[in-house]
Amino acid sequence: MKPMKSFVSLAHWLFRITVLLIVFHLYFHQLDDLNFTSVEWLISALLTIFAILLFIGAFLKNQSTTVVSGMILAILSTIMVLISGISLASITTHIPLIAIGLFFMGRGNRG
Repeated sequence: MKPMKSFVSLAHWLFRITVLLIVFHLYFHQLDDLNFTSVEWLISALLTIFAILLFIGAFLKNQSTTVVSGMILAILSTIMVLISGISLASITTHIPLIAIGLFFMGRGNRG
């Protein structure tokens, strides 16, 4: 069976939407506190910013925004795993962001 390449674009958009939904679900409520001294708050703010930039990167001709955003999302999600303790719950919570971040870091906007 031939691969259906027409679904690659759809998958890229679903990845970007998934990142926004995961970050919104996991971290957006932490931003209400405005605790600038908390490491978790700072990482949550950065994850939110770079998730939005990853989405915006799809509309830009230059793919550097997408690549940098993917790299930062993967790094920050790995840090969150380490901060919250290396447990199955922590890994399963953050591994989608790590994987999608690495995907966009490696592929950029290419379909």
